[in-house]
Parts: sequence; C-alpha cells; structure tokens
Amino acid sequence: MGIPGYQPSYQGFPPPYQQAQPPYQRVAPAFTPPPPYQQVATPTSAGQKSDMLAFDRFQALQTKPVIRLSQYDKWKLISMHPQLYRQLKQMPASQAPGEGLPETLHMYAKVHQALDPLSRKQLKNLLKQGVLQNNRSDDNHSTLYHLYSMLVTRRAQGYDNRILLKETVDILGQPGIISQKFAPLSQNATRQILLARNYPGLNRANVDPPAKPLTPADLNVDSSATCVSSSLMYYMAEKEPAELARHLSELTSPMNAFLEKVRLAEISPDNPQEALTLLRENRIPFSESGPGEVTVKVENPPAGMYRAIDAQRYPAGHQYRSAVEAAYQSALTHLATRSYDPATDFRDSDAPGETSKGLTEAEKTMMETIVKENGGVQSVTYQAVANKASPAPGEEGNSYLYGYNRSFEQTITDILKSLRMNEPVIIGTTDTDETGAIVTGHEITVSGAGIDPSDNQLKFIVADSDDGVPSLVVKSAKELIPTIHHAGLPTPLARQVNREVSANSGYFIPDQKDAMNFKLLKREHGPMPVEQADVGPNEQEPAPPPTYTPQAFPGNPLPAYTPAFTPGIAAAQPQTPFKIPQQPYGKPMLNVPTAPSPFNLNTVNAFRQPLPARVPQSAFQLPAYQVPVAAAG
Repeated sequence: MGIPGYQPSYQGFPPPYQQAQPPYQRVAPAFTPPPPYQQVATPTSAGQKSDMLAFDRFQALQTKPVIRLSQYDKWKLISMHPQLYRQLKQMPASQAPGEGLPETLHMYAKVHQALDPLSRKQLKNLLKQGVLQNNRSDDNHSTLYHLYSMLVTRRAQGYDNRILLKETVDILGQPGIISQKFAPLSQNATRQILLARNYPGLNRANVDPPAKPLTPADLNVDSSATCVSSSLMYYMAEKEPAELARHLSELTSPMNAFLEKVRLAEISPDNPQEALTLLRENRIPFSESGPGEVTVKVENPPAGMYRAIDAQRYPAGHQYRSAVEAAYQSALTHLATRSYDPATDFRDSDAPGETSKGLTEAEKTMMETIVKENGGVQSVTYQAVANKASPAPGEEGNSYLYGYNRSFEQTITDILKSLRMNEPVIIGTTDTDETGAIVTGHEITVSGAGIDPSDNQLKFIVADSDDGVPSLVVKSAKELIPTIHHAGLPTPLARQVNREVSANSGYFIPDQKDAMNFKLLKREHGPMPVEQADVGPNEQEPAPPPTYTPQAFPGNPLPAYTPAFTPGIAAAQPQTPFKIPQQPYGKPMLNVPTAPSPFNLNTVNAFRQPLPARVPQSAFQLPAYQVPVAAAG
C-alpha cells in the first residue's frame, strides 16, 4: 500500500469538475508527484533527528493555489461583479502574496459559485462581518484564501472538495453546530479501518498496533470522548477563523496533517527549554523552526481519515459529526495523547493492557497551548477531588468530590476576567452521584455572559458539542459554577489565580450560607456525600438548557441591580450594567456602539477580535461581577 491519500496515478489538476470553468481561472500548474517519503536529517539542539518529513513540507506547499490574472481577466471580473468589487474595495486589502483586490474578487466568486444557496448566505454574512478577510494565521493568508485552497487544490483520496468547503463555511458561520457524535460506519469504511488498525505497517501509518485485533463491534462508538477537541474547534471558529481554515485545508490534503508553529515560552513559561522535553515525553512530532520556536505536526491517523471520509455520506443536519469535524477532532485528540485510537475512541489507560476514554487535565492544556494563538494557556483546578482513604469493595479507583478550591464568587470572577480579555473559556465539568462519587466528566466552552432581565441572574452562553442542540445554550451561574472541575485560562490570569489558590490552606466546603449555589457536602470519615438527591421522588427531571436566541436576552435597560461586595473578594466597581443587544446569531454583544458603518456594526459578533471593520475591543469590556449578599460563601 502507498501513503494514505497519495494517488501517483492522478494527473488532472484542478479536479475534473473545475476544468470546464471560464478561461480566467488559472489557479495552479499541473500536479507533480511528491518526492520519495523520507525523513529529513536535520539535527535538533539535543542531537536528535527531526520528526518532520520532506514529504510533509512539499505537500503543505501544494495547498497554496497559484492565481494568475491578466488585465483582461481582471476587467472581466470587475464587469461581472461590480457590486462585490465596490464592497471589497472598501475593506482593508490583505498583504499576503496573491491576495490583491482582483484575486480576492476571483476567489470569492469561485467559492460562492461552489456553494448551495444556504451556505452562500453564510458566506455573505462572513464577508460582512470581516471573517473572510481575517488573516490571523501562521502563513498570514486570509480565511477566504484557505477556503479557496480547499476548493481548487488536491484533497486526500476519498474527500470531496465541495462537501469540505460547505462544511467549513457552515462551521465558520455558526460554530454552535459543532458536534462530537460519531456517525455510523458503512461496511466499506469498517473494512478499511480494520485493515489500517490491525495491520498498520501495510500503509506506513505512524500509529501503534492494537493490543488485540479489532472487530467490527469495536468500531461502534455510542458515547464520544472528543469533547475537548470539539470545544477547541469551536474556539478556533470563533477566535481564529483563518487559522482553522488553514488547519482544515492542510488536514484534508494528501498530507493528512497540518503544521502549527508554537513558541517554547508558551509551553513552559518558567523554563522554555523544558518545552522540548515535554514535547518528547508526550511523543509529539516537532522540529525547531526558529529561535525559541518549534513547528508541531498535527496528524490524523488512518482510522480518523476513514471516519471523516465516510461521514460525507450523511446530509447536512448536524445529527452526526461532519467530515471536517471528524478529521479535526481525531487529529487534535491524537495530538494530546498518541495512544488515542479514532477507530474505537479509546486510549491507553494507566493500567497496562487497559483502555480509558477522554483526556487528562494536562493533556487538554497541552493541546490548547499548541493550537491556540493566544500566548499560552494554563489550567486552574477548582474542585478538590480524591479517592477514599479506606474504600469499600467496588469503590477502588472512584474519585469523590470533597470541596472546592475557589468560592462561587471567585470562580465567577475568574471566568469573567477571561471574557474581558476576549478569551472564551474551555472548562471541564463533573457530575456526581448520591454518594459524592464523580461519575462523568465533560468539556464545554463558556463564550459569553450577561444578566437575564427576567430574573436578574447571571447567565452564561455555552457551546456544548454533546447536548444534541445545534446552537449555543444558556446556563445559569448557579447551575454551571459548582460543576467546574478545571478551566483553561490565559497564562497571566491562570498564574495569578493559582498563586491565590496556593496561598490558601485546605479547600472550601459549602455550608448553609452557600445552599443557594452548591449542593451541600458534609464531613464524614469517608467522602463528603451529597446532602440529598437532586430530584425528589415526586419531582420531574430538570428541563434541558434553553437554546440561546437574541430574543431570550433583549437589549433593553436592565432593572435596578445593586450587588454587594463579598468579604475577602476583590472586585472593581462595575463600569456599566450588563446590556445584551440583539444580533442575528451566536453570542451576545456587550455595549455595542451604534455609530454608522457600511457593515452594520450591530450585527457584528463582538467576540471575534481583532478583525477588519470591527468595533474597537475596548467597547466590549465586561464589568466586574459582584454577587448579592445572599450568594456569599
């Protein structure tokens, strides 16, 4: 077998459906087969060979389309799309090569032509919001450039350019649709995955063979464990759309991977040189690409590629993961732990020969730090969790919730500070049973906050990839805060919070004063079990979280709200009350000015900063949150 996705017999370029396009589309020369698959012998500072491959570098270049437009071509484009030309002319032009105004007009026209009517509306919204012009990516190219690249350059065998393009545009337009639910496999995909996993040497896959041969039953995934990578995909769609588009373009190319630059100081702020050791210990392939910088290879294992290709069979509806979601989630989870198998959705456990699901807190932090371009992420642990000192039979290995490292008000303050820094927060939540044992864990993204005028309570806007709702949802602070086990905060904020946690002795145990916000825990010789069941015998199960809609949080002036300070909690005076005006979709905006603008600033998503034609970030500063006396701990 050859390299996954490599077709040496393929001679046509671009794909056949584009060869009949008008003569002004000259996007790339004929495709040349890549050089032999061999390792680069570039020594690192530690004297070891680099993990990067010459084939990968060559394939990454193949995702860069070449656009050559004559003066006649440019005149014809402008005459065919005069309104679009005037609109693009008012926007800042990209400085990247090949992204002049005529080239941008050409790319937009071709991407628009390849989409269905619904996705075309999404594309127009992305243009108005400045998302297509965003060029915050490692190669300085815009979101539109990478979408065009996905359309006209060669994909790995089995991928459909137009399907991938539509899925990417839909995710950039509505990141809340991201799902982690695995799609059922076809018989053909099942055979391919079993062959790739049981005989990984046949296709030169850089993965470990399974402890025992897999069967078709092993591939039936009912409960997915890719919530961390799904949350990170949401973050990238909201904050770094150009970088996400580049990731997906390279990941679905014959390389089946994308290359990501990361600074050593982001991985290990105190001692950057230790970052190289951490990368090697976690078996993350990288090469040193500059002073204090490495380039990490984020690759999709063969099983993840086959799952993504097979997901193209299902129509758009977001019941299951799309192709780009399956590929991205598999690659990111495999980056966090090399033992992750997209075929079974399991990874190796600490016990030899056993498997487990999900990622550790440290693995989640490493994934976020490598992929995000926010200067680094560190984790803050909010729950005090441990095993029983003398567990009863059957309780060995169970984790129990003993208390909290931060109070209700402090946790709220930490999250709102991150939102004021324009950083959505990926949090890990837990659920406990009646004994206090932790039974499940989940990762979601807190993307916004505001006071609900109907009850004057703080509410969070949350992206949950496993709730079956293809949109953002609303969760109250009372519902969310007690479940937070850890949160990935920007490094400066996380270091400050962790210092405060270290300065406190012991952990916080809720008492009667905290009954409004916490399920009470009581001290015993074992764990602190829950005082009473959440749902009584005559009560109904709680309703699912409401879907976020602009009408749910109207932008009218709030009722009088005078919170009090909590003893021992430092909080600044609020600048302005929470105010959430309407917007067409996504998260709420805060204090959006109504100054005239050709792109209607009231419809701009405030949490996608910095972008062209956007309101200054200072206009969206969240006021410090202060809690009522009744909620004080």
